[in-house]
Amino acid sequence: MKISAVETIPLAHECKIPIADAVGVNRLRKALLIKINTDKGLWGIGEAFLYGCSLQGAKKILEDQFVSLLIGKNPCSAKENYELLCWNSMAFGRAGIVKALISGIDIALWDIAAKAEGLPVGKLLCKETSCLHLDKIPSYASGGFYAEGKDKAALEKEAEAYLKKGYSAVKIKIGRNPSRSDSPLKYLPSSCWGESVEKDIERIAAVRSVLGNERILMVDSNASFSAQGAMQILPSLIEQGVAWFEEPIRFEDEDGLKELRAAMKGRMQIAGFETAQGDAVFKNLIDGGCVDIVQADIGWAGGFTGCLKIAELAKKAGKKFSLHSFGSAVHFASSLHLASCLANTDMIESEENANALRSAIVKSPFQADPKMAFYVPEKEGLGIELDWDAVHSMRVL
Repeated sequence: MKISAVETIPLAHECKIPIADAVGVNRLRKALLIKINTDKGLWGIGEAFLYGCSLQGAKKILEDQFVSLLIGKNPCSAKENYELLCWNSMAFGRAGIVKALISGIDIALWDIAAKAEGLPVGKLLCKETSCLHLDKIPSYASGGFYAEGKDKAALEKEAEAYLKKGYSAVKIKIGRNPSRSDSPLKYLPSSCWGESVEKDIERIAAVRSVLGNERILMVDSNASFSAQGAMQILPSLIEQGVAWFEEPIRFEDEDGLKELRAAMKGRMQIAGFETAQGDAVFKNLIDGGCVDIVQADIGWAGGFTGCLKIAELAKKAGKKFSLHSFGSAVHFASSLHLASCLANTDMIESEENANALRSAIVKSPFQADPKMAFYVPEKEGLGIELDWDAVHSMRVL
């Protein structure tokens, strides 16, 4: 079996209500799907997670740099193809959009390989990890985003809805503070609205009051703080029993992360980093004592092949591995399959914003038990059936 074609499928969907985190406003959801065809009729699908980058630019890079390398190759040799792409882009693709494209290609190739074996991807991956396959993965509600006019009462109502769904863990956004001297919003004049640090602390307390003390509360600042700024808010987070502080500062500031982690004294954990790429970067963070919960994005950090390496580094260091999941249905299915073959993953991120790229492009929605543990798709490959009419209705290029 040989690869016969590589197709990019750029999708976009306008948000009815723009949502914001500490560093940006999301008005348009985007996804770059990558479909790989073979001469035997099998095909695979993946997603390169682009963090809002130009779909047209990413599509052009893939077509110029990678398609000719892949044509004629064995699609079931995912790890060899991963090395092929990495070595052929070593000078310009160790990080950034090129690595994301390699990630999406890798996901599609594992989809084909699993279909060829008649297995779900997760069960095929278990042969790599020597772990028992998990049928379902616990999740946490990822919400609490900022929106213009959204007050504390609305946030409390949102948290109550998560409890009614069955979640026992909730993560909210913090750090969108234009008045802070270290706020990156000064470089983003089109989206400079937000809350004060004091209002953020009130938001955290409001969600804690809804959850009670027995449920897990996490916060995510999208690396918007300086080390000093994160230190200043730390006592309030500890007081509210926050379990983890996700991306408190940029992952490049290893000294700051060490200082922050030391100040936590085990009362809270640092989770990160969804924007990091490559096992070498994660190894530095782990070995340097910069992180407690190792968090990667499968569509950004290397696909299945790359993320297996990162998860293994975390396992050897005795650390949990978590997955950032903010993409399409292809991205979420991939994350579920990866989590299903790992012994050191406790729960997966479940985005609670309205996201048609996740909900509308599959014929059957993802299923969860009453406690919001998501069932891993059982059909071969990624195990999802795409609604191609819906896909094409959102295609933009």
